[in-house]
Amino acid sequence: MSEPSNSNGKIKLVCPQCGGNMEVETQEGTQLLSCPFCGYSEVFEKELTPEEKIIQEHQLAHARESARLKAQAEYQNKLEMNREIRRQNREKQQRRRKWIPRLIVLGVIASLIGLGVLFSFWNPAQKTIDPFAFVEVTFSGTDGEGEAEITRRLIDGEANDIRYSLSEHFNLSEGQQVVLHAEDGSFNLKEKNKIYTVSGLDLYVTDEKQLDEAAQAYLKELSENAIRAGFEGNGGDYWLGILELKFESYSYRPLYLLLLSDGHRKNCILDVYEMTFTKGQYTDTVYVAYEITDVVLRPKSATPLSYKGGTFGGDFINLGDSKGWGEKYMGKINGFTSEQALDVYVKKGAANHNYTIIQKIQRGE
Repeated sequence: MSEPSNSNGKIKLVCPQCGGNMEVETQEGTQLLSCPFCGYSEVFEKELTPEEKIIQEHQLAHARESARLKAQAEYQNKLEMNREIRRQNREKQQRRRKWIPRLIVLGVIASLIGLGVLFSFWNPAQKTIDPFAFVEVTFSGTDGEGEAEITRRLIDGEANDIRYSLSEHFNLSEGQQVVLHAEDGSFNLKEKNKIYTVSGLDLYVTDEKQLDEAAQAYLKELSENAIRAGFEGNGGDYWLGILELKFESYSYRPLYLLLLSDGHRKNCILDVYEMTFTKGQYTDTVYVAYEITDVVLRPKSATPLSYKGGTFGGDFINLGDSKGWGEKYMGKINGFTSEQALDVYVKKGAANHNYTIIQKIQRGE
């Protein structure tokens, strides 16, 4: 059968029922054959090309991954909400009991002082020592979830019998104060209570000043390893989304860091890069953003930061030719065609997570 085409995009075929000229109307995904004389019609599904199948598979994979990340983020949000509720409840209880512990401590101190004075008359030869010379208090963990530990120093003699207790051991915050109490019946103690300030905990990044030179260098190494891993086919958990590699070479340079935070324990850092792809005489420049969340400073660790996530934001874009064909076409990548498109993406994400855009930190080469 011949297949002449009309100028309106329809194709005429011979009807198997009446012999009349049928019309074929091609729509997205299907073809409709209809006879204007006898009403006979057939519908055919359009077969996808191999390239379209690859794109469809990657789009489905991307959609599943986005759904997984969204579910994970919702779960983390619920955990953070529960932690915040518990923190607020603890603060309420502390405010209610604000004066009772102080009065009790003052009463205990006064009683101990009185007993010590009396005991000194009964046992004037008893030795006086500083109980806090034999012990140290250390803190570890993350701000708001820190823990305190009492460590005795190696000593000989009866000082090993001194008993110590802390007013609080768990769920400590940076800058909080705890009281170490000492008890012993063999010595006169110079003092029985000492205040320690919680310090050295891992801190959530909420201010650009926390990202010193070492932290920025670490973030740069993370991002550039992820970029290279994507092109070398060993992306792991990264999602640079590179498809149909048709370019001849590529290069990248760091532009800036974006810090977003809720001011407490939720944050996100985007490391933005400009990438240039080359194919013969053609070049194309796009922007990619490597995202990490729940970023924590670790002052006592060899690694300056810990984090969750590690993925590239954005949508699939065509390199070289926006239509995805022709000699200029160089493949697809997960990213942004302009800094304006990236800015829209960032503001939408900030609104969805109640983040504030804290700072844009310019990066050098």
